[in-house]
Order: sequence, then C-alpha cells, then structure tokens
Amino acid sequence: MSSFDRFKSLNFTPLDDYQRKGNVLRGAFADLPNTQNRSWINQALPELIWVALLRNQLDIGEFIDALRPVAMRLSQLDITDVTLTGITQAQDDCKEAAIAFVTSSPFLRETLRPLLMFGEHLPDAHIWKNHINMEPDYAEDAALLAETVARVLDHQSQEATDCRWFRLVALILGDRIRMPGDTLEEILSYPNVADMRKTRPTIRALEISCDGLTGGDNAPTQWCDDFWTICFSSTECLIPPPPAGSDPYSLDDYSEFISFQGQKLDAIRSLKETHLPNIKLDVLTGAGLFALKILQELINSPASSGILGRSAVRTLVELAINITFLEEKDDDATWSNFYFHGQGEAKKIFLKYMRTQDRPAFVEVADLWLIANEAKYMDFLNINLGDWDDANLRNRAIDADLKPFYDHYYDWPSNYVHATWAAIRREVYTPCQNPLHKYHILPASLGSNDYGSVLIEALQLTKLILSNVYETYPDFESHKQIGPGH
Repeated sequence: MSSFDRFKSLNFTPLDDYQRKGNVLRGAFADLPNTQNRSWINQALPELIWVALLRNQLDIGEFIDALRPVAMRLSQLDITDVTLTGITQAQDDCKEAAIAFVTSSPFLRETLRPLLMFGEHLPDAHIWKNHINMEPDYAEDAALLAETVARVLDHQSQEATDCRWFRLVALILGDRIRMPGDTLEEILSYPNVADMRKTRPTIRALEISCDGLTGGDNAPTQWCDDFWTICFSSTECLIPPPPAGSDPYSLDDYSEFISFQGQKLDAIRSLKETHLPNIKLDVLTGAGLFALKILQELINSPASSGILGRSAVRTLVELAINITFLEEKDDDATWSNFYFHGQGEAKKIFLKYMRTQDRPAFVEVADLWLIANEAKYMDFLNINLGDWDDANLRNRAIDADLKPFYDHYYDWPSNYVHATWAAIRREVYTPCQNPLHKYHILPASLGSNDYGSVLIEALQLTKLILSNVYETYPDFESHKQIGPGH
C-alpha cells in the first residue's frame, strides 16, 4: 500500500466538512469540551504501555483472547482504570493481586520485563519487580520497547486501537460506562464485528471519554513525564537515510528543451512584431521566456531540490494561471490591465526608493525607471494597490477552469514564498527515527533532508505556459515532447 493510500484509509474530517468562521476553518473537534489538552502520545500511551507490550507480542486474536480475562479479573478487584497510574490507586491487596495476575506466566513476565528499565519511576515499581522477578536486559528490552512504541505511536494504528479497546472494556465490565445495546455488543464482540472500519473509530472516540470517568484532570501524570524523559535521555537519536530520487530526463535533455523552445519564442517575436505596441505578444512570449529562464536556473544549481526550487514552482504556477486566464478572457482590456499593473508596480517601487534615497544592492533604479515609463510617461499612469484584475489568483484559476490545478500545485509552494512554519519545519529539520523520542525533530544539518527535485513539475508547468503561447500562434505548436528536436 502506498503512503498516499495509507492516509486515505485513516479517519479524519474531509476539508469540505469543516465549518468556516470568518477566515478560520474550525477543527472538527476544536469545540468539544474537555478534549483540548488530550494527547494519546503524551498521556494515554505511557499509561497503557504494559498493554502495548503484550499487544506487540501477540496478534490481534491472541491479544483479545488473553486480555478479556485480564479485564474481567481486574473488574473483580474493583480496578476499572487499567492505566499504570490507575492501578496504583487501587487498594494495596487489589493492586498486588492485579499485578500478580498479569505476570502469572513466564511469557507474561518476559514480555513485561521492559517496564523494569524505568526503575523507581515506574508506578508501584517494587510490586512489578517482585512479580516479574527478572533483571532487565537493557539492550534487548530497549529494542522491544522501541518496537512497541513505534507500533502504537499513531493513535489510529491497529495496535493502538486494540490497547484502547482494552481500556474501554475494563470500564464496561466495571459498570463505569454504559452505552446502547448494539454499540455494547459491537465493543464486546471486537474484533469479530461486521465492519471494523466503523468499530475502530467508535472505540477510539469512546476511549477519549474515559479520561473523565477515571477521575483524572486531563493532564499527563508524573509517570507520563518520567516515561518520555527517560526514553529520551537514555537512547540515541536515529538519523533517517536520505530519500532516493529519480528523473527520467538528463540535464542535457532539459538544456535542449530550453534552447529549442527559446529559439521558437524568438522566432515568434521576430515574425509577429511590428512598429506598433503589441501587449499580447509581449506578455505571451515574455511569459514563455520567463518560464524557460526559471527552468534554466533550476537545472544549473542545487536549488531544484531545495527551498528556492519550491519558490520557483510557486512562481511558475502563478504565471501559468495568469496566462491561461488571460488567454481565456482574451480581450484587450484584460491584457492591458495585466501589462499596466506591472508598469505601475515598477513606478511605485521607483518612487519609494526616491523617497528614501536608499535601496538594496540587487535593485537597479535605472531598470525601474525604464519599465515605469516604457508604455507611457509614468505621471499619466495610475498605481493599482490591489490585484491586477481586482480579484485574486484563486478566482482566476476558477474562471480559467484550473481550480484542481491550483489546489494541486499552489498551496504548498506558497508556504516557501511566505516562509511559514510549515516550510521552515520541512526544510531545516528532520524527524529522528527513534520512536522512544516520539520522532522529535533535529536540525537537518545532522542528516540529509533532501526533498525531491522540482524539475519534472517545473517542466510541466513551463509546457502549460508555452501551450498558451502556441494556442495564439499555432504555427509553432510542436512543443509537447522533451528530447532531441523538441
């Protein structure tokens, strides 16, 4: 199963089902009471780690068969909160009997032995140590613990759901939670149910409600903090290997494509240009040449696999939508709006620099002056402080029938242009591969964080831009293949 298919199989609220309040799309659970600080990783997982260790050694059928009598026995001992902290809150004779029961075989004792690595930090450590009656093997037990945590770290994983089922069943048997008969039957018959896709989300949703039933304040216990602190401090970070990438085209293929298309655009200019201004010709061929220049810069530097490559894709996406929109509208007023908005931008920036008498080293004021006055003297030119067609790129994509294209390409590269946390996180940090560290993030300098090259996408976007040029000038149509002569 591909990673994309895996995510499609998870339970989450589709974007179309979110409620909009002003400029905010409210999270599906954002307004639920008593769930704001709930964390499976930070709260529930450490408390159920003893259950997870058992699940790691058993398949689902064996696990359910083994844990049903455990839940029954704990309920008889008046223990309905089966978390490690919950067990410690039982009467002394009850918790002693409970721990004795869950360590009553050599298999159970060996499986639960990794708990002893936490020493006195483990709730009721002396009772667990007494009944397990083994010394921890730190290398082997740490590996088992890491394997276990990796399997239950995702709260929607099968293994995590099974552990959450056990917590729920203990409350049901202890008569601490009641539910409609069909739901009750569904939980008690798990996993032998008609539709696991329905039952698993039900279990997870009900398990969240257990927090209020066990008397907790919905905050991590001391054991939870100790668990992750010890895991983090006593094991090493693991750096992921660099991803493998592939591109069916060589740099020579890209260079040949750029050269060939550039010559064709030059030919269009030569054949179509007259002594009269031709805004459409200038914009169309200019857009094609601009796209080719971006592609050329990408193949000549490592930027194609880095931050600047993502920014370049964002530029190409915006250019492709604008040019397609202009072609679709295809009236002189719209072409002029685009053209003179750009001249107005040059005028505005020029005047700002004249006001401050200062400028960045990469700005050439003479260029701004020339562009600001190219079609008409700039004092006759208005400055539009809004968008060039008084709409926005998304609306233009809709008008040009490119909304799916916009959704596919635009949002993620925009994070790079605007330097949001999402882009910063992706580019300068890499996740540690140690599950006992909760896959925390490390500076990417400690390992490769190479992202796939944008060259293929940049090529396709450039072709889309060129297709608009050749739609107007069909004599130059043969542009769609990359390779010799194309």
